[in-house]
Amino acid sequence: MPRKPHPDLEPIVWVDEKLMSERMKYSAYSNKRFGVFIYQKKSYREHYKTIYAHLENHLKEVRQKRHDLGLTPIDEGLMYSMMMQCQHADHKPEYDKKKKNVVTENNMCALRLKSVGCRIVKTQEEIAEQFCCSVDKVGDHIGYMREEGIIVNWSKGWNEFDARYVWNGDSALRDAYIKCQPCKAEMIVTHGKATLHYGFPDDEIA
Repeated sequence: MPRKPHPDLEPIVWVDEKLMSERMKYSAYSNKRFGVFIYQKKSYREHYKTIYAHLENHLKEVRQKRHDLGLTPIDEGLMYSMMMQCQHADHKPEYDKKKKNVVTENNMCALRLKSVGCRIVKTQEEIAEQFCCSVDKVGDHIGYMREEGIIVNWSKGWNEFDARYVWNGDSALRDAYIKCQPCKAEMIVTHGKATLHYGFPDDEIA
């Protein structure tokens, strides 16, 4: 019997049925799935690895904050190198228990992300070897990125950036994932126990 997908590794997102149908038609004839460019509002291209302008606004605040507090600045070269290696978002329909029909609700269809477009699946050792630096440095700066809410979800062997900042793949999947992305950066410790608050506050997409 196949194992049930872990909800954090292969999360479910909800996408408008009509919109998803249009995206799938585009994918069928377009081979322009990879590339890099800076997002400009009202002017973007589907299926490309995208670093969004929203990130730069956040980085300005982070740079100033860490400077004022005398904290080590984030190695942005390492950060961008990691972002460039995010997986291409891939998905499959989520079927009901009888495996006959795709789960739908209120004209939305459920999709399971087989790979998440803002996630880099590499160990710290692999990143260090590729970036020609020590594992300690990679670990320190990944920690800084987690502190500042740039990396918001992680587990053994992978780190996940805020989907509002970077995404590799269809923007419809990104928009859907933003609404449910786990955020370990919002951790509150009470009575010696850590409570994780998942999801972001309401915010303008892109």
